[in-house]
Amino acid sequence: MKKHQYARLPLFWRSFAYFCYRYVWKRAFLDGATGFVWTFLQGWWYRTLVDAKIFEIKLLCGNNKEKILQHLKNHYHIQFDDLNR
Repeated sequence: MKKHQYARLPLFWRSFAYFCYRYVWKRAFLDGATGFVWTFLQGWWYRTLVDAKIFEIKLLCGNNKEKILQHLKNHYHIQFDDLNR
């Protein structure tokens, strides 16, 4: 359920919200510099990178499922056995 809620949030905002959640609500700030670095790299930077890739693919392909699958196959060498997923 949480994954579905996260996926519905706007791109780039969700990585910031997740960072704030982990750093403040889950109290990573109590771990000092280590908690900040881990939370920043895993909770913000990595998820922003993922959102940037999603943004790039949507910019090139729109929401056309077939174009997205073809783009993933051609540029990232990801094969899907069933194109009707």
